[in-house]
Amino acid sequence: MIIQLTSSTNNLDISPGATVTGQSVTVVSISGTALVLSGAKTFSAGTTLNFVNSDEREVKVVCSNWSQAYADLASSTITATFNRVYEA
Repeated sequence: MIIQLTSSTNNLDISPGATVTGQSVTVVSISGTALVLSGAKTFSAGTTLNFVNSDEREVKVVCSNWSQAYADLASSTITATFNRVYEA
């Protein structure tokens, strides 16, 4: 699954191998604003994802919007925009 993030400068704390808390997927790769997860998942707009890196850092993001495009009956591409959540 490929996820499009809003800004590469806000994603410095997400690294390959990071787990997504409660989702049974990990980050395969991240390049700029393109994040690839290890498996297909369904996220609704407004979904908060917590990324935990191997160095124990946790990053919270919220899905602000998403879309799905079908290449054929067997495959599709999901594009989502996630914004980092900064908590006090």
